[in-house]
Amino acid sequence: EEEEEEVMAAGSRHTVFGRALQAGSLHWSDTHLQRILASDSYGPSLTGTMGSEKPTFDPQGRPLWLGEPFPTACARVDTLRAHGYPRQALRLAGAIVNTLRLQRRHQLESYKQQKKELLQKGNTCITNTEGWVGHPLDPIGCLCRALLEACRLEEETLALYPDSGPEKRKAAYQHVPVP
Repeated sequence: EEEEEEVMAAGSRHTVFGRALQAGSLHWSDTHLQRILASDSYGPSLTGTMGSEKPTFDPQGRPLWLGEPFPTACARVDTLRAHGYPRQALRLAGAIVNTLRLQRRHQLESYKQQKKELLQKGNTCITNTEGWVGHPLDPIGCLCRALLEACRLEEETLALYPDSGPEKRKAAYQHVPVP
């Protein structure tokens, strides 16, 4: 396990085999994850303290999911959708989006504080070191599909991206609040 942690800490570039090993060690038994998946109304008042150094809720009381890297978390969303758990996928997608929103807010605050220093070094932004566009796990696509699927009108029974058929219909969407 120590070697795995060293490899993970050494850099964020992962090989295909590294991703497979990481995926093989995923589990679904995390208490916070289970509560996110189980309820639309999961909030800090229902949990007390989780005993973790990582925050589990944003300042508005919405759940966060910091249990793994963003692409892996999005792969969980895709897995839930693929195995017939669209509500749970939507709940987890919401927690991931809340997490991204909070992380971006913190990065912006940090950037504002360090702006002069960063500009002197030639850096103009703070970014993640592993790109998400074109990522093998397609994290952005996973989140988009989960969120769009939740907004499809009930009469729409076609897949989100139908392979085809003689009749091509425009998908109809409606606004749906995310849990």
